[in-house]
Amino acid sequence: GSIKENDGDADGMLADLLAAAEIQRELGERWSLGMTLGSLSDALSKRGDLAGATTAMEEATRLAGELNARDDVGFQRVWLAGLRAQGGDVEWARADLESFLAEMSREGFAHRTAAFVVMVLGEFDRAEGKLDSARERYRQADEMQQRAPLVAPQFRGMLRAFEAHLAIAEGCYEAAAALVTEGIAHAMGGKDMPVIALV
Repeated sequence: GSIKENDGDADGMLADLLAAAEIQRELGERWSLGMTLGSLSDALSKRGDLAGATTAMEEATRLAGELNARDDVGFQRVWLAGLRAQGGDVEWARADLESFLAEMSREGFAHRTAAFVVMVLGEFDRAEGKLDSARERYRQADEMQQRAPLVAPQFRGMLRAFEAHLAIAEGCYEAAAALVTEGIAHAMGGKDMPVIALV
């Protein structure tokens, strides 16, 4: 399913993920089921099925929590907030991410997870026209990611794309073009076709 996603075969991806989830449920294998449900949620959201996507991500998050898979819980919680925001409940999504950020600060979570949270909060700000706040969030996310032991090129590609949207909102088109060019280079470095498409 993951290979088909990267190849752009959306129908094949969905079929494989549904088959994998069924096998994993039969086996009672919670970790891989959680990973599959996370990918399934993404596939469903891209088809406009926000309710199905949210249900799948809620189960994935619960499974990761049962297994104490902190990194998995972190990323899934961010995606769940994004789904809730897409469904119109931005207030809930923002409050949950702010709460999660405070939890990570107390517990010493990985910088990369916190950076992802801050970047998404920046997107909420930008969508609401809070451009100065969005810029500061993006700056914080970039700084956090640079301090992380593992720098994901996909993350940096997404961040540059979001910064480009901010530049466009401010009428800075040359800056936006440069940010997009850099974002594509980062995304290509990760060989992650969905992120390349996003940028």
